[in-house]
Amino acid sequence: MSNTIFDIGYGNRTPYELRKVLMDAGIEFVMDVRRLGSRARISPYFAGINMQRTVEPMVYKHAHAFGNWFQNLDTYAAKMKQPDMEAAIEAAAWLSNNSIMCFLCCELRAYKDGKVNCHRIYVAEAVAAKLREMTGAECKIVHL
Repeated sequence: MSNTIFDIGYGNRTPYELRKVLMDAGIEFVMDVRRLGSRARISPYFAGINMQRTVEPMVYKHAHAFGNWFQNLDTYAAKMKQPDMEAAIEAAAWLSNNSIMCFLCCELRAYKDGKVNCHRIYVAEAVAAKLREMTGAECKIVHL
């Protein structure tokens, strides 16, 4: 059982750097919350099957439901509160309770100028809240 949820942005990291940061943190499961896991703005190493190879031996899963289709963080934050997201949040909470999980997106910095800079923060917060509800235990979020 894990009381910690991790998040990371691959940003300008090399594939080696990304894998090392994840492995050093003990990550077992990488959940890709990009809108399209098959595309990568920065490097082909971060697209689809290549991302899976980049993070091996960790388990990799693209979570289409969490993709930011709105390109607007305020709209995305409201989406996280809609009933249709409940199943995705609950599944991610269950996985994070049974493995050391990290939510992955492109933006290197989770926060910029004191504001949320990536939708993965909203995903991590919703999953942490669901995990607290499921287990009664405190859950923290760590930005890698």
